[in-house]
Amino acid sequence: MASRIADRRVCVGVADASFREALQRTLSREGVRASAFGSVLPLLTALDRESWDACILDVDLSAPGALDPTTRIQERYPKLPLILVSAHLLPDQELANSPLPPVLPLPFRREQLLEILQRALGPSQT
Repeated sequence: MASRIADRRVCVGVADASFREALQRTLSREGVRASAFGSVLPLLTALDRESWDACILDVDLSAPGALDPTTRIQERYPKLPLILVSAHLLPDQELANSPLPPVLPLPFRREQLLEILQRALGPSQT
């Protein structure tokens, strides 16, 4: 499973430090090059400056401005796979007909994270 996502670059924006660290640690163990941010502005700066394969975004992460971070990222990077994380939204499988990106519930399970990330990334580039 890990080989399909190894060496991919994932930008993680999660407000809660313990969840942010757990996500980054789990992704790193699978060979994913993950960078994690606790607020929106550094996350958006990283998205502007570097090339990413996916973004994992906490729906509770807020930023100054008119648009919420999810909308900002979708508008600025329409081809970037986006995965939402939340302790409040329904799990991904219950949102099959929703326009929302896939949702990883918090707390997360490793298998769930890897499956959602693999789906978001699509077929291997190798």
